[in-house]
Amino acid sequence: MTRSEELISAVKQQAADWLNWQEDENRPNPDDELFASLVAMFDVFAAGEIPSDCRVLELNVSALKAEWDKYDNRENVNQTNFDELFKAARERLVAGLEVQERPADKVLLSIKHFREVEKCTDSQIAAIYDFTDRRGYSLPHLVQLELDNPGSVTQTPGAVDGRDWVCPDSMVWNPDPSAAKAQAVHDDDTGEIVPLVRPPKLGERQAKSRKRLAA
Repeated sequence: MTRSEELISAVKQQAADWLNWQEDENRPNPDDELFASLVAMFDVFAAGEIPSDCRVLELNVSALKAEWDKYDNRENVNQTNFDELFKAARERLVAGLEVQERPADKVLLSIKHFREVEKCTDSQIAAIYDFTDRRGYSLPHLVQLELDNPGSVTQTPGAVDGRDWVCPDSMVWNPDPSAAKAQAVHDDDTGEIVPLVRPPKLGERQAKSRKRLAA
């Protein structure tokens, strides 16, 4: 098993454990079994390096870990339910897992697309574009630099922490700004331009969770 497969498997296992807890009528509140599942996932991510194809997933796990730490150190220990911030972080992780397992886009979409359509943060965009330092940490300031001056990062030698930028694996970079539009379709309901690989809505994710996790 590769490191990427190990990380993805850990998230899938925790997602399956979460669904089992939600569907068990005898477990109305978060319990030690669910807590252990979350901690096990966090431990897997903390135990080694993060491959480039799992950096966005790791950002979502880290965000959930931050909410978990707040939950684990709450003042009122009798309040066992997770708050909305925790639930939102977990939903982002599940959505990120589905994107992780989806076949890679043939064209790496534009930074503007990821900001305005996908609503990604600069840290997430830096991870997607592999704007990272030698330790693997994202360099979000390069996102704005490339947006302000196209080619200042992607086509300038040594611009990424002293290294030349290389398009992420399994992606084909197209600097033509029309590339984002070519990878989009019109939404039938709103008429807006939306990404061709738009993440599924919450209801769709819940309906498909069992089938996907069983694969």
